Amino acid sequence: MRIVFINTADVAGGAAIAATRIADALVKYYGVEILFLCDEKFSTRDNVVQTRSKPLRLLEKSFNRIMCRLGVQYLWIPFSSAKIVECVKAFKPDLIHFHNLHGGYIDFRTMRKLAGFAPVVWTLHDEWLLTAHCACIGSCQKWRDVCDSCPNHSSYPYLTHFFSYHQSKKRELLEAVKPLLVTPSRWLNEIVEDSSNAKMCETVEISNPISLEKYKFIPGARVEFGLEEKDRVVLFSAANLSDLIKGGDMLPELLKLLDERADGVLHIIFVGRMKERFSNKFQRLRLHFADSVPVERVSFFYSLANLFVMLSREDNHPLTAIEALSCGVPVCAFAVGGIPELAVRGETGSLIEPFDISAMADEILRLLKDEERLRRYSGNALELVKNRCDERVVAEKYYQKYLERINRNQP
Repeated sequence: MRIVFINTADVAGGAAIAATRIADALVKYYGVEILFLCDEKFSTRDNVVQTRSKPLRLLEKSFNRIMCRLGVQYLWIPFSSAKIVECVKAFKPDLIHFHNLHGGYIDFRTMRKLAGFAPVVWTLHDEWLLTAHCACIGSCQKWRDVCDSCPNHSSYPYLTHFFSYHQSKKRELLEAVKPLLVTPSRWLNEIVEDSSNAKMCETVEISNPISLEKYKFIPGARVEFGLEEKDRVVLFSAANLSDLIKGGDMLPELLKLLDERADGVLHIIFVGRMKERFSNKFQRLRLHFADSVPVERVSFFYSLANLFVMLSREDNHPLTAIEALSCGVPVCAFAVGGIPELAVRGETGSLIEPFDISAMADEILRLLKDEERLRRYSGNALELVKNRCDERVVAEKYYQKYLERINRNQP
């Protein structure tokens, strides 16, 4: 079986990492031959092809910014779209698997053209396909019918005009391509089913995968880091901890409350970029920072923590939560998006009413004192990941859906 994966990047960002993990699992367990096409290649993988050079990317990015301001985004992207078609033609795939395609990488016309070469599966890592332009819908409900007079036109990927037109172009695309839409969470699956854009598409829920061989608890991590077993440790991790969608603006207030209410020393570990580091002028908090962590060391940092905390305003099926659970670390987060399917209240973690920072601080401190509950959540976490997110389970589901689509396309 020959499959083309298309995403804006290969290993940078949540969607790229999820797509790469899916591809790797399909190769590992089913011997699928994968060609991974992307705008930016960060790995050294032989099967990954960057479809435009840096000069062309800069040129098309500038062109895309102009198109965005004119309100005609994705109608024509000259260089990368042509290269994608050329690569797909040469590879002769049995199926094409779309992932994140927004951001000025490929135009609508090319997406439709690719469907003429092979059936399409499209994994949604956000809500962009259902809206005029927004990747995260927040509290807006216009996506259900018509996106007009967008109140969030500056949100990524930004658009200035013709909102309902762009939403209708996506509807026309889906009607022409008729892809199988895959959502990693039930939450996003329900949004797809409620959307006027995707009524004609078959949908299925398949979790983001993880390798239980690579992501697991590492004994002795605390000793190596200089922590004692009795220490209470909270971990925050995101590509950009200052991101508003990740709740970066709420972090200072949470730290302040934890420092005021903790009855002893509390270690806080930050993994990811930050605009500026917090000063360590707290009475009870001890802050530790790791801006960039190699993939092979990610489990080490999860293994330091008693609890993984997320402040996300919205998240689909976050890889960081899956990684924490895979290492046996319970999750405390706001009850938003698909997070409650991972941080299951009373089973694998705690859920807080959005966006009550005071309640979040209190629950973190309660959990850290309750060793029995943490142990129970830790055991449940491993079971949840094993049954739902293990790469073998996910690969089997995708492979079966691929076969269905390919067989359906046979003359």
